[in-house]
Amino acid sequence: HEALNFTPWLAENIALLSDALGLGPEGLVVQDTEVPVGGYFADIVCTDTTRQSDHTAIIENQYGRSDHDHFGKMLTYASGLKAATVVLICEKLREEHRTALTWLNSITTYDHRFFAAELELWRIDNSPVAPRFNIIVKPDDWARMAESVKRTEAGGGLSDLKKSYLQYWGEFRDLVSAKQDAE
Repeated sequence: HEALNFTPWLAENIALLSDALGLGPEGLVVQDTEVPVGGYFADIVCTDTTRQSDHTAIIENQYGRSDHDHFGKMLTYASGLKAATVVLICEKLREEHRTALTWLNSITTYDHRFFAAELELWRIDNSPVAPRFNIIVKPDDWARMAESVKRTEAGGGLSDLKKSYLQYWGEFRDLVSAKQDAE
């Protein structure tokens, strides 16, 4: 049962999810579970401590493939609780939900982050079951920065120094990325 079993387990193991999302093991701190929002209940409400000031994070979890019911509720919870970090966890993410979350990351600012993770359970011989979160969607901060720079340049507000910084760090990122791909 999602609310009675999956949600409490996930809340107890929030450090595993937080670390998998790249927020560090203490990035998400559980505030409460099954929090009322309108006529529904947000599975897990956290504080995202990785920001300059703490922001609300919500996690919508479900068994099986992602569906429109959970996806719509997740967005409703995010708006109702003014969440800055939004996470969808399922066994298999539908392509249309991946596309929607990627699009939300592309049209929002650094203040908002949308993630999706698929949960796998691994066991070797008689070992205890081990969870693995495969991150399918995460914010692309580089693309966000480039888009922000384009908007700033269009307004004529980027100094020559900042342009040179952008060029340098862009070339550095490409170099590091190429080196990682070669390994």
